[in-house]
Amino acid sequence: MRHLALPNLVHELAPELWPRGRRACDPMPLYVERYRGPRTVRKLQAHAFWELTAVMAGTETLIGRTSMELQPPAVCLIPPGYRHDEVAHHDVDTIWIGFQSRGIVPPRLRSGVTVVDSKPLMDLMEQVWLFATTTDGRIGPELDAQLANILHRFLRLAAEGQQKPATDAIQHAVEYLVNHHDNDLHMPDVARRHGFSTGYFYRQFRQRTGLAPNAYLTRIRLQTASQLLQQSTLPVKEIAGRVGLPDEAYFSRLFKKATGVSPMHYRSNPPGRSPAS
Repeated sequence: MRHLALPNLVHELAPELWPRGRRACDPMPLYVERYRGPRTVRKLQAHAFWELTAVMAGTETLIGRTSMELQPPAVCLIPPGYRHDEVAHHDVDTIWIGFQSRGIVPPRLRSGVTVVDSKPLMDLMEQVWLFATTTDGRIGPELDAQLANILHRFLRLAAEGQQKPATDAIQHAVEYLVNHHDNDLHMPDVARRHGFSTGYFYRQFRQRTGLAPNAYLTRIRLQTASQLLQQSTLPVKEIAGRVGLPDEAYFSRLFKKATGVSPMHYRSNPPGRSPAS
């Protein structure tokens, strides 16, 4: 059994780890793997087994039918047949445990990714990785017991309501634009940061917000500029710089196109105030 997403990194658990090669347990561990470093987007792929993923450090985006951002102490369960990939633009530390199971995992968890936040669970996965990669001998039965402990604890946490809701990466991108609208932003960079190709990002963003990313960013900038014009005495040039549009002439053209008046006229006659007042 191979981990299709990372075929060159698999630490497969050889049958020789079990007495007489017997591996009839449920769940049955297949491999334990750890990866450190950045990860780029590849083709989405599925595998025929279950996989537990623990993000030990850093942040990565799990891309599938929905995209979600994972960071410690997130532990997620990926079902067989689920097409996905994982991306991180900066160093990330991830542990994977692949396993087969005939009936322990409830059917409801087969439809998508399940995530719980649990540092103790994350620590247990690290202990399994250390044990599997540093211990000699027929350690298979011990790995069986360790995996069963992790899986049953995961299922209990999920059932008790500690399941982490999937964090939509598009929503994260929206929040990123709101929080960084004063920076010089380039949408291909924003797309990559959140685990998307540029074209897919534009389509998904428009579907979510009704606007293209650049148009949404412009709207945020002009709304912020409107507030600054009404609530401060800052020069128009400084306001333009504060909202990420340092070219005052360009800012003024955008503002007038959106509001019908110049920034100075808007300041003198803000909405809701009579011109004669």
